Amino acid sequence: MNKNMTTEKDRDNLIYAIIVRCYEQEQNIRNSLDSKAYNIIGISGILSAFIIAVTTAFYSQTHYQLIFLLPFIPLLSSAILGLFAYQIKCYNAIDPQRFIKEYKDKDYETTLRRYIGTIAKTTNDNGCVHKRKAKLIKYALWSLVIATTLFFVTIFVTWLI
Repeated sequence: MNKNMTTEKDRDNLIYAIIVRCYEQEQNIRNSLDSKAYNIIGISGILSAFIIAVTTAFYSQTHYQLIFLLPFIPLLSSAILGLFAYQIKCYNAIDPQRFIKEYKDKDYETTLRRYIGTIAKTTNDNGCVHKRKAKLIKYALWSLVIATTLFFVTIFVTWLI
């Protein structure tokens, strides 16, 4: 009986340790992606303020102000895509107490197989969420690059004219 209790305790500890490790990995990935999305939103805002400042300071009396509105379209889309990426928060996790309660009377191999299957499904589902979030961040970053390029092109074009 003592050996069984040790095995059950070891199994429960293993389940908790794996769940904690998976949760920490998911949290690290989520925090990294959220940080990237937040940075894109911030940079879009800073660039918008900079474009407004340059336009009002140097081109306030000319008809070139409308040309400087061109970079705002990709800047706005960059900020919106960054916000959409930042809002994605639906991740799956395993409830260790429910899992242990459900499988406390099962043998070690059955519990481990079921647990591995559940972890694989949860990891796959969370991976899909991460991919969707990363895709939005990638589009937001490209939009930010396009906006920055358009800004410098408009400065160059107005300087030539």
